[in-house]
Amino acid sequence: MQKIPVFLFSFWFCVAFGQKMEQGIDPPGTIQVNSELYIDKTPVTNLMFMEYLKVKHFLAGKGFQTFKEYQESTEDTIKSLNYLYLSPLVNLETAHGEIYKKAYIEDYKYHPVLGITKEEAEDYCSWRSGMVSYLWQTNPKHIAKRDYASRINYRLPFNEELAAAKNYFQDKEQLLLVKGKNPVRFKTTKNPKDFTLFKISEYTQTDTLYGENYKGIVPESFPNDVTGFRCVCEILS
Repeated sequence: MQKIPVFLFSFWFCVAFGQKMEQGIDPPGTIQVNSELYIDKTPVTNLMFMEYLKVKHFLAGKGFQTFKEYQESTEDTIKSLNYLYLSPLVNLETAHGEIYKKAYIEDYKYHPVLGITKEEAEDYCSWRSGMVSYLWQTNPKHIAKRDYASRINYRLPFNEELAAAKNYFQDKEQLLLVKGKNPVRFKTTKNPKDFTLFKISEYTQTDTLYGENYKGIVPESFPNDVTGFRCVCEILS
């Protein structure tokens, strides 16, 4: 099995929304909508969510609820993360009891993670803020981003932001609509170039989901087994 590289999250599909950052400081793996808006190319994937579960599992074993608590209480953060990200994938349980099996994650790494709760999606955004902030503060490769490290805040997007992104990239011919009758038949790539929408619904800041999933279920005020999510990130003043 291919090992997960340390600080893999530096290549995640993070986004920035709000205050414009200096040229060259744009978060990696994003696609730009305008001078102030960057958005995830794809929904959060199985692999990305598994990494989140691994860190949460690790922190719980150390007696911490958040990465920030752990970071402020130890001096071996980098060493511990090095061990964590080089460790094999394991079967982990989500907050609502679903088991994520490593075989499924390995076979469908870049498929959207589905069937999770909105609370888990929101917690993922919060956790991602702390991890990327730590990366920008400590990794020499990101020294130019240190001024922004304490100002990033990942969150779920608004419906209007997703709709605007779809229209914008459709006009630019940079919109990829992935067809598939079920998640295991979605055609995915490791580093997509275009703004990608799957036949799934996505969590938003409101109670209304975005997008019509492949089952033909229109957006409702409740999740279903083909609901995923993506993050946006504000650069706070």
